[in-house]
Amino acid sequence: MDNLSTQVSPFAQGRPTFLKRLEAAFWLTRPHIAFSKVPMAAAGWVVGRGANATSPAQAALLVLLLTSMQMLMFVVNDLNDAQKDRVTAPYLPIPSGLVSRATAIAEAGLLAAIFLGTAFLLAPNRWTFIVVLATIPAALGTLAFYSRTKAAWFSSLLGSLGSASFVAWAWFLAGHHQPRAFVLLFAVASLHGMHANLRSQIYDIEGDPKAGTMTLSARLGPRRALQTAAFVRIVELLAIGALVWIYGKATGALWLVPTVGLLVFALTRLSKAYATTRNRRHQTEELFVWVYIAFLTELSVFGAFRPMTSLVLGVFMYTWFQVVRAGYYRRLVGHYGEHLD
Repeated sequence: MDNLSTQVSPFAQGRPTFLKRLEAAFWLTRPHIAFSKVPMAAAGWVVGRGANATSPAQAALLVLLLTSMQMLMFVVNDLNDAQKDRVTAPYLPIPSGLVSRATAIAEAGLLAAIFLGTAFLLAPNRWTFIVVLATIPAALGTLAFYSRTKAAWFSSLLGSLGSASFVAWAWFLAGHHQPRAFVLLFAVASLHGMHANLRSQIYDIEGDPKAGTMTLSARLGPRRALQTAAFVRIVELLAIGALVWIYGKATGALWLVPTVGLLVFALTRLSKAYATTRNRRHQTEELFVWVYIAFLTELSVFGAFRPMTSLVLGVFMYTWFQVVRAGYYRRLVGHYGEHLD
């Protein structure tokens, strides 16, 4: 493993120049999925605004707020998992040695400052900003606690806060109108986070126990973990249907058509979606249909309130993801795992 870890990534080869370290710090933030929390949180913003309009400046600040916190959480997660990643993902910037812990901490501080600055500008009053500020230590503390309790039955509940907290911040900063709609939206976001948490654990279901981390998915086993994740997704889509029916626009229901269709297709392949003979990268590719289901689900939530705007956002996010993810795998991941059994 040690010999492989020095060969799997372009970053692990040659002299670590300043530009190479800077690029590694960029990839540390997982930029290809930096916008993943935008659709649901944007729905929270729309609900929180009520009848009040949103200016282009507010929309831009909201996106900056959400992406900076998403990137911050990725950096914090990699800091917490640095030791485990030396075994399961040695190509990542911290275990590869291209980004030191001190640099990663400084990067996290910069992202936190951006989040706080945009929250201050978005907040309608000082009291609202103070409330949002008070929730940040709890959110990051929960993330740190989750990294140490991945084997517990409640681990996915903790992990779900990564999605739900974004919706709560956006709703509160927007003016916290329509509290009943927000409660249902918060439940949807929590279910979304639970599914994402279980699915992400499945990618490392073989490597995590070797690193001494018995995650919930590892304890359940791949088949039961996938079945549980699929059940959570079905419940989430039912909740989105209720959100559209009670609070959304009728045309927003159209977003559920491709989402449910792709889910049905994935369920027909559920028994073959995991195999111990696949390495981590090949397993990720096999489960990729679930990534697209998650993407459509996120757009369905925002589409419940803004169907056409959600379409524009979806086109942008899809293009960004495809282009930047290709660079992430080519530059950082390399051919990791291609020769592993």
